[in-house]
Amino acid sequence: MLTYTTEVPGEREETSLKWARLLSVHDSFMHELSQEVITIGSSEECLIVIKHEEVSNPHCLLMKDPDDVIWLYDCSKTGTRCSDGKWLQQDCVTLHTGDYFYLLWDEVDVSKRVGFCVLFVDDFKLLALSGESDKIKTTGLPLQPSSPKFMKPSTSNDDTDLENCLTCVICGDIYFECCSVQPCLHSFCTLCWLRCKRNECPMCRKSVSAYAKNHQLNNLVDVFLRKHPEKLKSESEQNDIKQEIARLSRLSNHTRRYNSRTRRNRERITFTGGDYGLLRSSSGIFPIVPTITTTTTSSVSTGPIIMPTSLPMSAGCVICSWLPPSYDRRGNSMTSISGITLSDHGPRIEECSAHCYCTCCNRPMPSRTTTIPQLHGINRTECEVCRRTFCSLVNPYGCSTCDGYCLSRVQDLTRYNSIPRNLLLNNRIETRILDDYLTSKGVTIPTFINHCLTYYMNTTTISSLCTLNGNSLICKHCGERLLSQLAYQYRLTICSNELPNDVINKPNCYYGRYCRYQSYNYNHARRFNHICERSI
Repeated sequence: MLTYTTEVPGEREETSLKWARLLSVHDSFMHELSQEVITIGSSEECLIVIKHEEVSNPHCLLMKDPDDVIWLYDCSKTGTRCSDGKWLQQDCVTLHTGDYFYLLWDEVDVSKRVGFCVLFVDDFKLLALSGESDKIKTTGLPLQPSSPKFMKPSTSNDDTDLENCLTCVICGDIYFECCSVQPCLHSFCTLCWLRCKRNECPMCRKSVSAYAKNHQLNNLVDVFLRKHPEKLKSESEQNDIKQEIARLSRLSNHTRRYNSRTRRNRERITFTGGDYGLLRSSSGIFPIVPTITTTTTSSVSTGPIIMPTSLPMSAGCVICSWLPPSYDRRGNSMTSISGITLSDHGPRIEECSAHCYCTCCNRPMPSRTTTIPQLHGINRTECEVCRRTFCSLVNPYGCSTCDGYCLSRVQDLTRYNSIPRNLLLNNRIETRILDDYLTSKGVTIPTFINHCLTYYMNTTTISSLCTLNGNSLICKHCGERLLSQLAYQYRLTICSNELPNDVINKPNCYYGRYCRYQSYNYNHARRFNHICERSI
């Protein structure tokens, strides 16, 4: 036997605006919803109390956000069943008018099900005018969501909705040369995807096996740009993007970027006993010749001889071609290092006893645990935050696939001449507000970054595993994360009277700086303030 009770908030119920009603699935009990957060459970503290031993305390809650979107949150241990048959476990989902959700579910006995149907107030009035509200009360089964009586006329601009669908979540602009990654089929600009250094989708974080051009989305973009020519990129900008796409596509690391690092380590050297195997390295391909008997001496070589098909142009390790700093490119010893005089005869095949791979260009390089005196115990290759390895400080020519800043010191972050447009919370609107403020005060970007590193470095924690200072090594990705947190601390110190009125009058987002909508929903980022903490 189920017992329903609803908390009566007194006189506030008469003045508050009712936005939805809950109808029970097996009786005529009705709940009118007027608060923004409705808790449902077996506790007396819940707004809707359900006396049942299998209902949790609380079981779930309904919330109406500032965009008039209804969210169902599951707080129970057993889960909440949605109308599409899916179970929520400590998760949330959006509800539409006519949707069902069940706190208890029984496949056989329908009477043991405990659930509700959500009806928005406007839709319920529509049913009352048509004379079907009594029918709903007696049967407890409202019309299905596909009924046209539940379909509300759209009040949003179709072009705005289409623009949101055709906006790249990485750059925030309309798709240009759109491509989709596999197997998740999320879409991005081709240039944005080629610039990504990680082998996972930026939206769902799934591993990516390949990417290909999305012709359907490109056709939609062409139709949209014909209606809105002001959003079309200039011809020179289009040519620059196409040239950059062609350059990145030709790089060898993008053709092999989807191979795992374990497989690369395993296939680095391959031998075939008794046959002509191959030694694969970044310097070339060396055939392995079987045992050869020399004619000048009576000794017999018992091991394979490595004979290069083309002589290397420089001395160094045959795996990574690394040379000590005091070595010239012909293999001659220039000076002695740490009391050790380097040999001046031929390539130094045993220079590097251990190797690692650069995260940026995927090329082998000496590991910091190698026996080379110049690298042993000195960190020149690892980011101190994410512990990934980079070759820009080891390779005398720098990393081949970036601008040379894939690994640098924290104090070198002042090299930026302009703020990245997604610097602050990955939100273009908040970043533009901060940029306009700095411009109005005459503060240059290096001065701003230097101020942040000086005053907010001790209060910012990018990782609990390390403590950063000005000389700490940090990669480009972690450096942008650090700058984002420093910029947020700086933005909090700006007085409200120094900002425009349209910025001050924005309502705070419920999720604050942890909101996920702000990064890809332009209208949401423009309407709400996200320089605040979470309020729910």
